[in-house]
Amino acid sequence: HGPKFLFQKESVVQTCRNLFPHLCPRKPAFRIHDTLLNPNNDDHQYSDEEERKFALLMRAYCDEPRPTQNVAGVEHFPNRSVKSIAVKWNRSLN
Repeated sequence: HGPKFLFQKESVVQTCRNLFPHLCPRKPAFRIHDTLLNPNNDDHQYSDEEERKFALLMRAYCDEPRPTQNVAGVEHFPNRSVKSIAVKWNRSLN
């Protein structure tokens, strides 16, 4: 139960202020949320349904300026981090 409470707005801002007093508290908070450090994110292998959905989203967003940000939206993959989606996107291009 403990780690999920760290990622609520007030507690993460306070923790960032304590650990990184020289930085704006929003920068570490965004980094924690968008990387693999967030325990609420799913880092397991993609299911077959997710693979198909990812392929369709790659086709739909391939011409966008920041496609991984669009694919990582809450409505598409709510439990995946932006970082893991970007890695999956880049690996799928090769």
